[in-house]
Amino acid sequence: MSKLIMEEPEYVEANQQYILEDMSVMSDYELNNLCEKFPKTLGKYILKDSEFLNSGKITIEKKEKVLVFSLFTQMLDILEKIFSIHQIKFLRLDGQTTVDTRQDLIDTFYDDKTIPVFLLSTKAGGFGINLVAANNVIMYDQSYNPHDDKQAEDRAHRVGQTQEVKVNKLITKNTIEENMLQLAENKLELDQSISGSDVSESKFEEKAASMFEKILFGN
Repeated sequence: MSKLIMEEPEYVEANQQYILEDMSVMSDYELNNLCEKFPKTLGKYILKDSEFLNSGKITIEKKEKVLVFSLFTQMLDILEKIFSIHQIKFLRLDGQTTVDTRQDLIDTFYDDKTIPVFLLSTKAGGFGINLVAANNVIMYDQSYNPHDDKQAEDRAHRVGQTQEVKVNKLITKNTIEENMLQLAENKLELDQSISGSDVSESKFEEKAASMFEKILFGN
């Protein structure tokens, strides 16, 4: 691919080794986007829809509405493509969404029963928004600040919610995600403590240091 893309006018004078190095750190999604951008030279590498979906499956089991939160706009881009392939209607709100447009999107999600999914960035969609039309929340990834995730989850726990709210966090076993989840839970417990003692803070910091040491050095 690095050799083929040099046939494109904007890469004709580029260094192939540098291009190869850049490509080696790209995600599959970024590489596929590059192929779609330059179909003349890289078109044969564009993933078919069936191949694109091999990494995950999207199913609708109930006619309930879902909020999907992610910290990364690229992850929202990937989910957007998946929903489009499956012809699942959705709305999206992230940091690029204007303030005026936000309320219109929320109203549409509430009123239109044919739209089951709302994609939101954790930061942009986590504060000051009422989304009681949904009773399912999926946290696709975690923030280092557990309060960001908690605020996002609370979008469905608002006045007017009549259904049980289910929150799902996607955590892969034996990965840094597990350690992040445990740290987040410990941090929330610490914040909820009314004692405010230095001992509790010290214990949390000691536990956090131990976890990061395990992550970095495998001890």
